[in-house]
Amino acid sequence: MASIYKKKDRSCFVISWTDHDGKRRTRSSGSPNRRTAETIASKIEATEALRRSGVVDSLAESFAVEGRRPLAEHIRDYLAHCEHIGIACMHIAEKRRHLARVVDTPGIGSLADLTPDRLEHCLRTMRDQELSARTVNFCRQVAVALTGWLVKTGKLEVNRLKVVSRLDESRDRRRVRRALTSDELASLFDVAEPRGRLCWYASAYFAGLRRGDLQRLVWSDVDFNAGTITVSEGKARRVDTIPMHPALAAILKTRHDQLLAIPAAKVFPTTVTDRTRRGDFQRAGIDLVDDQGRVADLHSLRTTLGTNLARAGVAPQVAQRILRHASFTTTEKHYVTLSLVDSAGAIASLPSAWHPPAVVSTGTNGAAAKTAAFENKSQGIGTMLSCDTEQGQGSAGSSQLLTEKGLSEKSNALQTPNIDAPGRTRTSNLQIRSLPLYPVSGYATTTYSSPNSGGSKNGTTCAHPEALEPDLARVVASWQTLPAAIRTAILAIVAAQAK
Repeated sequence: MASIYKKKDRSCFVISWTDHDGKRRTRSSGSPNRRTAETIASKIEATEALRRSGVVDSLAESFAVEGRRPLAEHIRDYLAHCEHIGIACMHIAEKRRHLARVVDTPGIGSLADLTPDRLEHCLRTMRDQELSARTVNFCRQVAVALTGWLVKTGKLEVNRLKVVSRLDESRDRRRVRRALTSDELASLFDVAEPRGRLCWYASAYFAGLRRGDLQRLVWSDVDFNAGTITVSEGKARRVDTIPMHPALAAILKTRHDQLLAIPAAKVFPTTVTDRTRRGDFQRAGIDLVDDQGRVADLHSLRTTLGTNLARAGVAPQVAQRILRHASFTTTEKHYVTLSLVDSAGAIASLPSAWHPPAVVSTGTNGAAAKTAAFENKSQGIGTMLSCDTEQGQGSAGSSQLLTEKGLSEKSNALQTPNIDAPGRTRTSNLQIRSLPLYPVSGYATTTYSSPNSGGSKNGTTCAHPEALEPDLARVVASWQTLPAAIRTAILAIVAAQAK
């Protein structure tokens, strides 16, 4: 049973009761009237009875109570939690700024008002203000993180904001960094050395250190004996040990000896500002923004390191460890900028699995023909051009040599169309497509007269030009138009075969 009583220094009655979990609770009735306090106590006791019997869901009621609280109170508790677990102050400030946008959205006052529809309205307002897709996605990310924390702490039943879609950042990238060329990097080092900033830029490139890493780096993190650099309290809040390039080791060693630094001293007591960095880039001839809209800044040295590692054939997983990324997809997506020259070089390095055949040039403007191609077909040419000389010669005259005059006459004869000859047969049968170059029955043939026959057609029947291989048919048909050097070579080959 609930009981009421009044304290000496208070005018209102206090109600005390046992809840459904068996815990003793007290609260003020807010009234100095005993009858009013008894009515309130009776209502509390009845509600606890319903909870004990399961008629009223105590957890749902707790969610309802938290939902009625102002959203600003939950945001304050969430940011206090972020400070407690050690999130960077700059990141907490960004969270506070974006959550203030959500609270200022019309219709959002309490936690129950934070629905997916109202969050999308807030994000649309940001897009109407021409903010980038990445900024809008970060605001969504912070809001989802807030409700996720509320679910973990039992103040919210489910994370309803997860259904809000992300924007495609690849279509709206406002700041794209590029990799510096080797000449630009060397020029930057030449400019920075006399000004005492060579170690700053060399550490950013060879070790891939971020601006915050450079500011926190102390000499005890640099191990010259092991050749390593230890990065602690970085962006990922973990301790990473990365190898040190010999050139960077020499530069750091020179700086260490000049400063006579103690292990707890910072490597860079003063930070190179963006204004100074822009001046160094301009003196080195580095465009801060190129013709493609890509920027060059201090973080571009990390992009240059990732790109050079990719060009050197380093595995993505190894490059990920050097750049200290959570996933190698981040390394490949944002820190490797390969060009068409890199792609062309990769294609050119592939082994050739096919060698094209030698092409025999033909034509009327002095194109040279390969002698080897004619040597392989010389027997066929000799047979074709001398097939009508064997008739009536006997065994002694069967090897009569052809003269250029005779070849010219045969060329004229072959160019005369034969209406009785069938057209070229198109078939996949190689025995039909590659017709022999000597007289044979069953193929399209034409009888040619011998130079000594007085014009009578008493020569031997030879294969028709249309039945010859295309290369040989073109040689015979265009004999008069061939250069003198080629005709002399053909005659020499035929003469050698005739012997």
